[in-house]
Amino acid sequence: MMKGDHMKSITRRIVASFCALALSAAFLPLPARAETLSYSDSYDIANGLRYTVASSENGSLRQQSFRLEYTPGSDVFPIVAYGSKLYGKSSIEEIVDYVENQGQSVYGAANADFFVLSTGLPSGLVVNNGRLVSSDGMWNAVGVKPDGRMIVGAPQMAMSLYSSITGDYPVYALNKQRSGAGIYLLNSDFSSQTRSTGTGVNVVLTPVNDEPLKIGQGKQFVVTAVNRDVSGSTPIGDNEYILTASNTYSNRGYTISSLQVGETVTFKANVYNEDFTDAVYACGAGDMAVKNGVMQSGLSSSSNPRTLLGVRPDGSAVALVVDGRQEISQGMSVKNAAQLLLNKGCTNVVNLDGGGSSAEVVRQPGSKETEVVNSPSDGSLRKCANYLLFVNTATPTGEETGAFVYPHSVATLSGAQVSLGANTFDQHYYPVSSYYSGFRVTSPAEQVLEGNVFTAPQQAGEYLISLDHETAASMPASITVYQQPDRVVVKNKSGTTVTSLSMDVGESIDLDIDAYAQSRILYEQDNLFTWQVTGNAGTITQDGVFTASKTTGASGNIVISHNGFSVSIPVQVGKMPSILEDYEDDVTYYATADTQDISAGAQVTHSLDQVRYGSGALSMTYKGASSMDKAHAAVFTAASSAKFSGAKNLTFYGQIHVYQFPHQQRLHGAAGLLCRRGLDPGHSGSPLGCYRCQGLQHIGIPRPGGQHLHRPACGALCRRSARCNSAGDHHAGERHFSGLLRHRQGCHRLCHFLWKHLPDL
Repeated sequence: MMKGDHMKSITRRIVASFCALALSAAFLPLPARAETLSYSDSYDIANGLRYTVASSENGSLRQQSFRLEYTPGSDVFPIVAYGSKLYGKSSIEEIVDYVENQGQSVYGAANADFFVLSTGLPSGLVVNNGRLVSSDGMWNAVGVKPDGRMIVGAPQMAMSLYSSITGDYPVYALNKQRSGAGIYLLNSDFSSQTRSTGTGVNVVLTPVNDEPLKIGQGKQFVVTAVNRDVSGSTPIGDNEYILTASNTYSNRGYTISSLQVGETVTFKANVYNEDFTDAVYACGAGDMAVKNGVMQSGLSSSSNPRTLLGVRPDGSAVALVVDGRQEISQGMSVKNAAQLLLNKGCTNVVNLDGGGSSAEVVRQPGSKETEVVNSPSDGSLRKCANYLLFVNTATPTGEETGAFVYPHSVATLSGAQVSLGANTFDQHYYPVSSYYSGFRVTSPAEQVLEGNVFTAPQQAGEYLISLDHETAASMPASITVYQQPDRVVVKNKSGTTVTSLSMDVGESIDLDIDAYAQSRILYEQDNLFTWQVTGNAGTITQDGVFTASKTTGASGNIVISHNGFSVSIPVQVGKMPSILEDYEDDVTYYATADTQDISAGAQVTHSLDQVRYGSGALSMTYKGASSMDKAHAAVFTAASSAKFSGAKNLTFYGQIHVYQFPHQQRLHGAAGLLCRRGLDPGHSGSPLGCYRCQGLQHIGIPRPGGQHLHRPACGALCRRSARCNSAGDHHAGERHFSGLLRHRQGCHRLCHFLWKHLPDL
């Protein structure tokens, strides 16, 4: 194709992308919430690689997906990449940098194989530039043929080592973590160490030549050492292979210790699925979701972040990443995600690693760098075993062909200001330095630009903005303006959704907004919204910083509004504790009797006579001696684990100690499990004792560092109740406590301590 013809082809593709964008992102009036709302934006990011972002919403079901659509025989070629060693993990950004530092240009990538979380070792096959790196582990796999066509399926690998002296040895795995399952072959691709545990046999092999290890081709080695009863991990040299088996395996028969130093042996790896024989790149994969056009049974039905790869009969492929476990996207089942790829013409679909591993990066046209386009569910990129990368193999021309305006496709509210930029690129989508004068609105004709800043007008609709440039066909930006959102989510700075607030007096919190319209998250600034506070709860700035009143018990609402839409957040001031244990579920409790003549018991009860709130309460019973001339004690212990922000798990112990003395009894307890954020403790007796409970005086809670806090209080240890079923007098007999007796000077101050001295509740 001549240069002029290619220029025309590029222009036609840009125009086609423009038309698709205009059709998919056109503004429509807000429909009823029961209707499925959908949005997509699709455009070429290289010759042979197309990127699509899509979102949908149907009631409370929200999904966001990202696709890389690859066509073989083009500028782009798929590869499988990992770090310098199989043992270890890398993020997708780290792998892209690693590959590009080797001189390749990555234009798209997605996570690939499942892996051992502790080691980063891939579960399945690895082939790198025709070289066999790791065996299939009896998993499915993704492969790339020499002409760029992609395949999926089960390689079904069989490996063996042949000795002319001692015969054949079946090899269980290549470059996997050794276990007692069989014979393993390791080289420096695995790690610099064998990483073995226990004792075993290590046979050191030296290659006869420098030819790479390939599927279907034998490779010869010379035995240089036979080491028996080797304990633990040993080094692997750069030009060295280690044939190893644990003693638990070798002693059962197929021993490799009979190999002789100096003899020549041959290793061979064959696959029953001949499609993988000449694969130049390959990685492992999970279940086949679609096989030969037929959806498979037994697929996971849970909605989670997903990564799948679909392959068409012509070898073209679609890499799909679906976000999940988030407000913006709840995820998909494997079946639903596979159906999406089946609808795109993929007759074979395989499931790749998902969950927090799901990630996709894209290089926008003309950009010098890739960017992560999805939202990983862990909140950050997970380090994984390997990745499927699409690299641009063409040679840059340096001649300007097209221009890409960014942000390319956004939705926003009236009044928002969007700063625009542009990249120019050559016929292979490589970046080209260029001077351009500015931007212009191409549809509608209304001029709403000042320099590179677009101010969203009051009139809702779609606005297309192109680069004002003579020598490059422009891929315009699409900005869809909405007059108001249809949903707003309020979050704190850590990203946690806020639906209500219980604040300490004078405390401040910085709130952010995620606003949505027609399944799309809106490009907006907090200051587009009006922030107000009702009641005497406190004050708030126009960028969302709320400061609580200095009056205990103050209340009100934070009201956030825009153009007739509003959301309200109730606020309570001075009521800090949270429920750590409400005894509604099965919890294990322990009761012990200490010293003479005391028996004790504890249980979660559902008796209506003993439960004030909910359906359960902790019930504690002790029986004392008949005389009061000795000291006695009964100990009740309840353990409960609570998870706090910052991924910290703490275990609290609630305890009652009952001591009997000749003239009094005291009850000491740790009530750390029992306080509740927003609880309004009421008066119940004297600040120095609840005499209705026969001398309940103190509450103590374990503090960080093993210290204890004791407060004069009437609180007991069951839960949120104002009932005490104690009976009797200062003489021995049965005492039965049920519920939580609350006291303003005790429970409330104790809960205040919890809030101040423990991680965020």
